[in-house]
Amino acid sequence: AKDWSPETEWVKKMAGNLGEEWNAENLTHVGDEWSDRASLQQVIEEFITPWISASSVVAEIGVGGGRVAVNILSMCSELHCFDISSEMLKRARQAIAAVKLDSEVLVQYHELSTSILPADFSDKLDFVYSFDCLPHCDLHTIHAYLKEFMRVLKPGGNAMIHTSNITSPGGFSRFSRQKEASVQGFCWVSP
Repeated sequence: AKDWSPETEWVKKMAGNLGEEWNAENLTHVGDEWSDRASLQQVIEEFITPWISASSVVAEIGVGGGRVAVNILSMCSELHCFDISSEMLKRARQAIAAVKLDSEVLVQYHELSTSILPADFSDKLDFVYSFDCLPHCDLHTIHAYLKEFMRVLKPGGNAMIHTSNITSPGGFSRFSRQKEASVQGFCWVSP
């Protein structure tokens, strides 16, 4: 995160898949290089917003630069931003601070050293999600987070997770071009 910039070569390379939409001005949050805005908005509308309301307590695992958080901030009463990187949390805090809201939303930032969420989060959340984070994690880490999701969700709460899928359109092609797991790539977990 510290080295992320729209002008960094690896960011430009990743953003190359965005086609005509790509330019430095469109890359405002860490992670914008992964998908075009329309696709991100579709994910938010189909898999996040149906599950949250103005009274929801929500958490994002792997908040990164805050690109999803800024889009759902006005839809909940409380947002907990988790990340293993203090630099990512700093970027998310800056992105969220720039959002102008009609009502006050409690936002808290939590730096994780493991995939274990704080003990006082048991049965606390209405919704927890992780988008564009778990594709960078190995299967054991993903499993640990999934167990935590079960613990921290209120009865009847919901979750949305995003992982890499080698069987998706273009999945195997992307896998075969990647020489090893890396932050700029994926940890492929599906057969």
